[in-house]
Amino acid sequence: MKRKILSLALAAAAALSLCLPAAAQATPESALSPATGEAADEAMPPLMPLFDNDSASYAEAPLFLASYGNEDLAANEQGVYAYLTGNMGLNTAAAAGIMASMYRESRFYVDITNDYGTAYGLCQWYGSRWTNLQNYCNTYGYNWKTLDGQMHFLEYELNSLPSLLSTLRSVPNTAEGAYRAGYDWCQYYELVTYNPSQSDRDRCDSRGVLARDTFWPKYANSGDADVPAGYTGWFSRDGRDYWYENGVRQGTTGRGKEIYDPASDGWYWLDAVQGGAKAVNKDVYQDTNGGKWVRYDANGRMVKGENFQNGSWYYFEPVTGAMVKGPWTLPDGRHVYYDPQYGTMCYGQVWINGLSYTFDWLDGDLTGSAAGSFWFTVDGAQYWYENWVRQGWNPADPNYRGKEIYDPASNAWYWLDNVQQGAKAVSKDVYLDVDGGKWVRYDALGRMVKGWNSSSAGTCYFDPLTGAMAHGPVWINGILYQFDWNTGLLLS
Repeated sequence: MKRKILSLALAAAAALSLCLPAAAQATPESALSPATGEAADEAMPPLMPLFDNDSASYAEAPLFLASYGNEDLAANEQGVYAYLTGNMGLNTAAAAGIMASMYRESRFYVDITNDYGTAYGLCQWYGSRWTNLQNYCNTYGYNWKTLDGQMHFLEYELNSLPSLLSTLRSVPNTAEGAYRAGYDWCQYYELVTYNPSQSDRDRCDSRGVLARDTFWPKYANSGDADVPAGYTGWFSRDGRDYWYENGVRQGTTGRGKEIYDPASDGWYWLDAVQGGAKAVNKDVYQDTNGGKWVRYDANGRMVKGENFQNGSWYYFEPVTGAMVKGPWTLPDGRHVYYDPQYGTMCYGQVWINGLSYTFDWLDGDLTGSAAGSFWFTVDGAQYWYENWVRQGWNPADPNYRGKEIYDPASNAWYWLDNVQQGAKAVSKDVYLDVDGGKWVRYDALGRMVKGWNSSSAGTCYFDPLTGAMAHGPVWINGILYQFDWNTGLLLS
């Protein structure tokens, strides 16, 4: 590598071939730990940008001395984008934010050292971070002077900054998302500070603006240019499958998106951490159907029914795909028990609610009677079982709402809510079709309320026998009260 005088005029010709605004130069503060805000150790000093300046154009920018080689900067830039969105699964907005800072650091030169010989590479890793780059690559078989080695190290460093990583994975795939990613990347990865000075804030704002106004427009939907306009369906790229609706890739924001493909009659998960790619061989927690763990197989299709994996049997409800935990009666009549934490089928002696049960070592079937009614708790929710069958849950019937049950042990009525997979409803008003139709209330323990009851909304009265909420004029213990006809709140 030979020594050269690198002017920004040369950088302009070799880099993006775009007229980009430059950022204000700032002197980094002492590095602070992103986790605690305290002084960081030498593993994360701030980076040293080569090309931060406040000049309006390349012609007005100062000269920088640097050691660098002949590189295809356009290819480097594309390689960075491909790694960020492909290998790391970030959306375009997050990638634009990172690339804005990288452009200011090195103009996408890979094998480049600053004039003082203290910072190196795409991100101008400084001091001990340069040493860490070399050690990491040497340990894991990468060349630290290559784009591939440096991008792997960048990903390694980012994994040690969970808050920043979470932000990058959750920013909306929009221009403003690119600004947010650019600003936060500058503050927490480049400057490594929780207490930025005004000059630091100016620098980070400049990086965010560069991400929003230059890199976002350049790359927004660029990876989807080969998808026909208005197309809906699967599209394969680089060994991964993506789902499009009206030409727009789905599942790139938040945690992702669940979609139904009528052609295969299957449900799939589009994983935001993989840029919306179809998840395969993965368990995913979803907030739908009262919250559930579901599994997607090697083809990405939601698993339903019995499933064998890693030496254990599982069962996934046939309609919703929810992983079953606790007591369950299988379609073939077996009364089985799935671990309430992991969902694996249990065998031999198992203690349930303080009682000992024995399950066959071959097929997991309960040996002995399954008769009786009892409560069982799974993931903090209580379910009611009768003869080893969970009550109040029938996802196959779209009109089914749940079931009211009486528990003689507590001498109380409860509502088993179908929208919560049959879990006991708590602190909830429910309309029941019995007794000519009535509104009833279940308290924080799930018991039907009777008599007077007050909440933040006001005071209501519930019939001492049926639990029906009072509406309109009602005589109670010889006194006439007036309740709102709609809400049931006491008026006078």
